[in-house]
Amino acid sequence: MFNVQKLIDKSIETNYQFKGDLRDNEKFHVSDSGTCYRKRFYKRLGIVPTGKIDTKSLRKMVAGDAGHEKIQWLLNRYGNLFASEGELETEHIKGHFDGVVKNGKEKSLLEIKTIEKWSMGYIKKDGPKNEHVLQLFTYWWLLRQDYLNLDQAVLSYIKREDFETHDFYYKWNKKLVTKVLKEWKPLVAYWKKKKLPPCTCDEDYGGNGVKYCRYKTKSGKRCCSKALFTNYLKREEKENGTKEKTD
Repeated sequence: MFNVQKLIDKSIETNYQFKGDLRDNEKFHVSDSGTCYRKRFYKRLGIVPTGKIDTKSLRKMVAGDAGHEKIQWLLNRYGNLFASEGELETEHIKGHFDGVVKNGKEKSLLEIKTIEKWSMGYIKKDGPKNEHVLQLFTYWWLLRQDYLNLDQAVLSYIKREDFETHDFYYKWNKKLVTKVLKEWKPLVAYWKKKKLPPCTCDEDYGGNGVKYCRYKTKSGKRCCSKALFTNYLKREEKENGTKEKTD
């Protein structure tokens, strides 16, 4: 007899763990909005993560992806999805929005966050998470370069167990642009100067950011070591020196 759980876990590990470790230093990702600058800086540099994502968390990621796909399919199937998964980018930022939904002539940007039953209670009580709001606002800011009349947006938390939703609605205003620029301009400035930003993982995810950081130490108590950047610079210097000799 074979173990189905092991088969699923192996497939998830192979597909998602590998994808997560791929070198992706083209641009910063909108999906990382509101989180530690240093972690995002390291990710764009292509620094290999010091730790793996545990299998349980990977399963949740897969479940979230499946939920997104099904919701988008349903909205599209019955004529309520105007656009989805379009790529948005600037010189330093890129991402894919979940959807633009329509109801008659009315259109709204939609950002989907699939969550577990226990999380829904906190969302209803405490409101949306700041990183999710910043993500929505960034997509919105980018989308309005083409969709000039996209004046509404909704951040929809959807329970994985039964697709119950709890929505937060927003109207476009200039203050949103200020928030987006305040989020991204300092990070881009660090990048241009190749100056290492501070690590603020201990402020992410309700104080649990270090636990989820891909650049944490073996003890799991600290993360984003400056040594990772120092070693990166040494490797770059060595590679450039070797290239010059070859040329």
